[in-house]
Amino acid sequence: MPKTKSKTPKMKSKKGISNKGVVMDEYDQKMAKMKSKIQDGGNNMSSDIIEGETVDDGDEKIEGEDSKKLEAQNKKANKKDVKEDYTALLSQINAEYEIARRFLKPKWDVWASRLRLYNNQRKDVDAIGDPLLFTIHQTVLASLYDDKLTVEFEGRERGDDETAENLNILALYDAEQMGKEKVDYDWMWDAGFFGRGIVKLQEFDPDTLTPVLENIDPFCFFRDPKAKSVNGDQKQRGAAQYLGYEIVMTRRQLQEMEDDGVYSDTEKVKDGLNYNNDSEINKRLRNEAQGYTDDMKGVESSGDNASFQITEWYTYWKGKKHLITLANNRTLVLRCTELKTAGWPFHDRPLYPMANSWDGVSICDLVEDKQRARAILQNLSLKGVKATLYPSYLYNSNIIKNKASIAKFQFNKFVGVKGNVAGAVQPIERKAPESSVTWILSVLDHAAQQATATPDIQQGSITEKNKSATEIAKVSQGVDTRYSLSAKIFGWSEKALWKGWYEMYQIYYKDGIHTKTVRIAGALGPVWKDLDRKDIVANVSPDIIIESKILSDAKRMNKLNIFTTWFNQAVAMDGGTNKRFALKYMGKLAGLSTDEINRLLPKTFDEYEAEQENLILAKNKLPKLTISQNHIVHIELHSRAEDTPAKAAHIKMHYMALFGQRENPALAPNPATLAQNGQGPSPMEQGTAPAPRDMAQSPLQLQSNNTQPQQL
Repeated sequence: MPKTKSKTPKMKSKKGISNKGVVMDEYDQKMAKMKSKIQDGGNNMSSDIIEGETVDDGDEKIEGEDSKKLEAQNKKANKKDVKEDYTALLSQINAEYEIARRFLKPKWDVWASRLRLYNNQRKDVDAIGDPLLFTIHQTVLASLYDDKLTVEFEGRERGDDETAENLNILALYDAEQMGKEKVDYDWMWDAGFFGRGIVKLQEFDPDTLTPVLENIDPFCFFRDPKAKSVNGDQKQRGAAQYLGYEIVMTRRQLQEMEDDGVYSDTEKVKDGLNYNNDSEINKRLRNEAQGYTDDMKGVESSGDNASFQITEWYTYWKGKKHLITLANNRTLVLRCTELKTAGWPFHDRPLYPMANSWDGVSICDLVEDKQRARAILQNLSLKGVKATLYPSYLYNSNIIKNKASIAKFQFNKFVGVKGNVAGAVQPIERKAPESSVTWILSVLDHAAQQATATPDIQQGSITEKNKSATEIAKVSQGVDTRYSLSAKIFGWSEKALWKGWYEMYQIYYKDGIHTKTVRIAGALGPVWKDLDRKDIVANVSPDIIIESKILSDAKRMNKLNIFTTWFNQAVAMDGGTNKRFALKYMGKLAGLSTDEINRLLPKTFDEYEAEQENLILAKNKLPKLTISQNHIVHIELHSRAEDTPAKAAHIKMHYMALFGQRENPALAPNPATLAQNGQGPSPMEQGTAPAPRDMAQSPLQLQSNNTQPQQL
């Protein structure tokens, strides 16, 4: 796995802050400050002396940290001097907040009851809970989580292939840095349980130079009721006009955000946690489902750890998208920042979407009622079994006078009656649970499995002993088809996420300031490569390909089988088959890495020579050409070079050389050498070849034993 290290100057880290990272103009201010310091220091000044280092400014020396604090103080003072009137903005936000709250409140109440079904730790100790919802949800989640979605970047213009390769390496590294495996699990969990999961991608960590991913709790998320998705379609139809969520921050965190110039007026934040706030109510409902009691109400920390309710609201203000941070029950603006992203910085992932609908269908929608019915039947059946094992009794009251025993019903109970009861005591006959109960339970279970494509075999068990291997194979194939649809749907949000990831680098990765050093496992050991902005930001945004790992592996293996069969036939029928290319291509289809293929099939001299010539062609210069070169290999590799007039001319010269070899077969490469390299001679390369070229000589001096090199 590639490793990177940042060569950028370290900036102050806001450790402990829930929304770690920097946002929009705050980040640009830091970068502008760095650039100005570099320019003030002269051409010989290194970008390493920016933070915490002494900068020679002529007559006086300014400490980097002190300068930063002074700038933050000046910024804070300027904000106080010129205070914008947010009265109209606050009125707009509070109206939007109330509309969203009223719309979502019934949904939140339903979700809370479903969480108790999913894992109810406060149920009656004498009752049993049915795990149908948990079983179905975890089965679907396990299958989709195991089927990883792979991302691959492809350049849209010639010359962008290397940039796309750098992005593929960087994406692999950043996925680990961003904790994407954990984010993916939470994202998929929310999508399955609530119908749609939300992830925010807006911030860029200045320490690791990595975008920051954040899962948003649906219980604390507010949205436009008219929205069909976060950013709508290509014309933004159905996009949300406003979104928001609530978080809790401490006094210390608020102060750190103000010290960094992100927030203002934090000393005016007075209102603590509002326990009647819907977000707090939802948190308590979630805790109650886990078995906790609501006895923390009114008990709060103080001092630096005092907690406050903060609202992050995204809406249009003055015709542009803005992020507004509010406190004191949305009456105090701590931050108002214009967004630079193309859309809202949220990515929504549905599981079973419905056209023209935000909510779609969740697993709970399909399973909740069946679990409740199963739980009722199971508990009634349990009581019936207990009543059979511990029945009530009739007894002769003339013999047994204790009437207190009939006060209330209980198991193993005796009830006195007047009259003869056989031998004085006789059990009351009760009807055992009928077979219909078992049938109803199985019907409910089957309905849930059928709706979510989670049969017993998918859950890891087979209830029908007589099921044949063919039937099992058909069931598995049907399950894979259903799950592949969900995987493809997840691919929509995955592609949007990586598009947002690339956009973060376009916005925040500054030329001349940021560099990431990537370690690549090469054929001859680790290779270190520096990635500047030009190495990862192309002129035209690259194509992003998202595929299910299981499906892509199946397609690749199928293609490998077809290609291998065709290649064997081609070799038998045409001696000019390029076996070396075929072997490398089959290695790629088999899933081998480039490093593994190069170890197995090291590059030939002509391949190394052509790659070196590509560097000359990129400078629009013509390398010298030798008639005895393997022109087929050179033409193939030169086609990947940067487009220049020299490239077109040089490739044309190779075609002319091929014509020369045809006219004089003695100039063609040695067939034995080609066969040794896995390349059979083409019809144009037939004939007697010169002896192998001396690799100790310069490529421009290479010649055969029986001909002098001819320069074209």
